[in-house]
Amino acid sequence: MFHIINVYTKAAQFPRLTAESGYRLQRVGGMILGMVN
Repeated sequence: MFHIINVYTKAAQFPRLTAESGYRLQRVGGMILGMVN
């Protein structure tokens, strides 16, 4: 499960994304992490 979370947080660092898109990806990763805990 942590691999999935890492994919979202790493994808948020992709240089071609807008700041809003990066924020959304990090937020989704955080939400998934919250459900796991």
